[in-house]
Amino acid sequence: MIYKHFQQFLMRLYQTETCQGLLRDEKSLIDFALRKSFGLYVLQIGLTSWRPLLDSCRLTQKILVDDSIVEDFFDAYIVADLNYLPIRNDSVDMVFLPHTLETVEDPYHLLRQIDDLLIAEGKVLITGFNPIGCAVFMQKVGQNRAMFKQANLISPARIVDWLRLLGYDIEWIGFSATTCLANSKPSGKIARRFGQAMSFVGLETGNVYAIMAKKRISSPTPVGLNWKLSDWMRVRKVGKSVSAASRQEPAAPMKNAKMKKG
Repeated sequence: MIYKHFQQFLMRLYQTETCQGLLRDEKSLIDFALRKSFGLYVLQIGLTSWRPLLDSCRLTQKILVDDSIVEDFFDAYIVADLNYLPIRNDSVDMVFLPHTLETVEDPYHLLRQIDDLLIAEGKVLITGFNPIGCAVFMQKVGQNRAMFKQANLISPARIVDWLRLLGYDIEWIGFSATTCLANSKPSGKIARRFGQAMSFVGLETGNVYAIMAKKRISSPTPVGLNWKLSDWMRVRKVGKSVSAASRQEPAAPMKNAKMKKG
């Protein structure tokens, strides 16, 4: 089940003048995460903004997966339920989740599906709202609190734990600036120092986060080769070495030998 209302709410929210700062911060994090990404297919699951978020992506084909058709800035569209992605396994180079984990009922189930369809060393880019972000907190207690209560606002630390459990290497984690107003410009000196102090004690107060992770390749173990090698070594250990003297045939007895006198 998709929390479609929250997804549509984000599309309207990012179009308002008061929340342009949140979208701008998220776009900066996405551009930074994609600066060294290459490949053929990038799959964006869910649409939360009418602004193209993957315009700086160097992957060739940009495909959108959503539960409704959107005539937008993608090369292809797939209409599907996000709980059952109709995509072949090991076929996608990168998956982009813009607040998607916040709009589905079972985020970990979606991550397991993504793990199946990604190729070896494929990447996943996840963005979301930081639950302890100052501007996010203001949204949760302000006029939009009813919509934010519908969302699965997940801490980035928990997402990192899920990814590592699935066998991913975390390449980069980024947070936006510490601000308390959604439409504010980059933080001033006081807010920046506050954010640095909170980061020093292990708390990130940026409103938006981005996580880039890579699918780890596990080297296969040659079981058959080890079994044969083990047997061969066992034979060498059990077998007895034969000395050169024992390999010589015993001398034949001398019959009727006569000693010659010198």
